[in-house]
Amino acid sequence: MTGTADPVRVVVADDEQIVRESIAAILADEDDLAVVGIAASGEQAIAIVDDTHPDVVVMDLRMPGVGGLEAIKILSAAPEPRPALLALTTFATDDVALDAIRAGATGFCSKADPAHHLADAVRTVASGDAIVSPRILRTLLERLAPRPATPPDPDGLTRREMEILHLIAQGATNPEITEALNISDTTVRTHVTHLRRKLHARTRAELVVRAWEQHFYVVPPPG
Repeated sequence: MTGTADPVRVVVADDEQIVRESIAAILADEDDLAVVGIAASGEQAIAIVDDTHPDVVVMDLRMPGVGGLEAIKILSAAPEPRPALLALTTFATDDVALDAIRAGATGFCSKADPAHHLADAVRTVASGDAIVSPRILRTLLERLAPRPATPPDPDGLTRREMEILHLIAQGATNPEITEALNISDTTVRTHVTHLRRKLHARTRAELVVRAWEQHFYVVPPPG
C-alpha cells in the first residue's frame, strides 16, 4: 500500500524474540506502516509508548512480569492521545482474551492468522475501527454461557442496530457493513456509536460480548 500520508507508527511487544522480530519485519515491509519500537515485556512496551507515542501497539497477551493484559489496562487508562491496542494470542482459547476485551483492547488477532491479516488489522485499528479475528471471536462467544434458542426482544435496540450488530458479530468492517446494508459510512458509524452507548461497550469486541451476555441475539452455531 502506498500514499503520501504519514505511516502508521507501531510498537510490537512479545516476549519471544523470534516472534516479535518476525512481526516487526512483516509490518516494516509495508510502505504505510513504521515500526518505532520493539518490546519484550509489558514494562518495556509502556516505556516505549511513553517515548515514541505510537498510533498502534501490537501486544502479546502472555508475557512475564507486567504481561500484555496488565499493560493493556494501563495504556487504555492513560490520557489522550492513546494508541490503539491490538492484542495477539497464540491460542484462541486463552482465558485472558475476554478479560483483555474488557480491559480496553481495540482488536484481536491470532498468531495463526495469515501475515497480511495482521497488517490489515493494524491499519483498521489505526483508523479508529475495531477488528477481531473470526477464529478468536467464535471461540470467545462459545466459551460464554449457553444462550436460549430464541432471544427475548431487545429493549431499546432498533431493527437497523440489530442488523449492524449481527454483521459486527460476523467480523464485518464498517465498509463491509456499508455495502451489505446500502447505507453510508457516516450512518454506520453513528449506529455503532449508539450501540456502544446502549450496551456500555468501549470497543467493538466488547460490544459483541455484551450483546451476547444480555441475550440480544444468538450467533449461528459453528459450521
